[in-house]
Amino acid sequence: MPVKIGEDLIQFLWKLQKFDSTELTTVNGLPTVIINPGFLNEDSGPDFKQARIKIDGTLWVGHIEIHINSSDWYRHAHHLDPAYNNVILHVVLYNDKIVRNSLGAELPTLVLKNRVPKLTTSRYLKLMMSSSWIPCSPFIRKVPQIHWIDTLSEKAISRLIRKDKEVLYTVKSNNGDWDQSFLDFLFMSLGGRVNKNSFLALSQKCPKLFLRKYYDRPILIEALLFGQSGLLPNETSHEYVIELKSEYRFLKRKHCLNPMARNEWQFSKMRPAGFPTIRIAQLSKLILSKGIIDLYKSKINFQDILKLCQSKPTPYWNTHYRFESSTGKSSHKTIGRAAVERLVINAIVPFTFSYARFHDLEELKSHAIHLMEQCSPEKNRIISHWKGYNVPIKNALDTQALIELKNEHCSKSLCLQCKIGIQCMSTQNV
Repeated sequence: MPVKIGEDLIQFLWKLQKFDSTELTTVNGLPTVIINPGFLNEDSGPDFKQARIKIDGTLWVGHIEIHINSSDWYRHAHHLDPAYNNVILHVVLYNDKIVRNSLGAELPTLVLKNRVPKLTTSRYLKLMMSSSWIPCSPFIRKVPQIHWIDTLSEKAISRLIRKDKEVLYTVKSNNGDWDQSFLDFLFMSLGGRVNKNSFLALSQKCPKLFLRKYYDRPILIEALLFGQSGLLPNETSHEYVIELKSEYRFLKRKHCLNPMARNEWQFSKMRPAGFPTIRIAQLSKLILSKGIIDLYKSKINFQDILKLCQSKPTPYWNTHYRFESSTGKSSHKTIGRAAVERLVINAIVPFTFSYARFHDLEELKSHAIHLMEQCSPEKNRIISHWKGYNVPIKNALDTQALIELKNEHCSKSLCLQCKIGIQCMSTQNV
């Protein structure tokens, strides 16, 4: 099925003035001079705003609307919308209909059909028809590395802004409680992909009220977390587990607690170090760290976060990955650096950035971005692909940007909303 030219190409042509602009005239033969094409409108309304155009010697200041066919004006119902009455020029690829605004005034129309370079159209169609992992695969290796600097910075921020919606939704779900919402994010991050939802459920069953109340009683924090998880064994002979069960019975009666079901947790096809029992044991120590609930409000650096996560779980877990199943070998089950970095990338940074953005705290927002820069580049399927395209990758901020670029632009063929895509379209030697 042939690929049709989209409005994104016409917007690209207009924004960068990539068309033959000699002796421009409207469809009515009026000489036209483009003084300023305006700026691309990211919201609803006309495509470009604050343009300056001279038509037949008269200066016009207003909006520009872009379409493939002039009749699209009516198909999009712009003739009924007063927001389009300040459109001073209708820029189209094909003129198939005279159009008027809601006041009945005819719009000056500029047709680009015979003014677009063949190379530009050809390259656009190649991008749109590409079946490669990324559409610009044939061109991207020749894009100068300097163009990646702005792109990665921009996409990293775009990803954080998009995650901001998830943070704000969680805060709203918790009735505006930022602290409880941060705990939710911490729990989910430690749960990983497999047990993410189960850890969120556990967070909701162990609210900050209880965690603060028993802050100075480590055994009660562990009893609360393990008891509410539903993972405590029915029978046991180990003194530590007996104590957990005893303390949980006390807490359950006192607070009328309702634990999770054991089958809500996944252990299969997981490395033992990532078992929910180990993560809960680590989490209990993390919660006891001073100021962990308020971490997102501080400007703590990565090394200090790493130290916070080095607290060793109760010695029982040196020889266990699950209750009642001894390994026979002793090893400390502290949170590894890779897991700490995931915690920073998936919980601490996006939550801190969202909190700072919500409260207009520019320094804290910058701190969140810098914190991501202190983390190692991520290792996953998407990043492995990018490495094959000579892309500079220094830290987790870059890898987050590349994940955003792939998922939100490349996979959706939004090449002309990407600086690299625009470079592939614009540069003659790629």
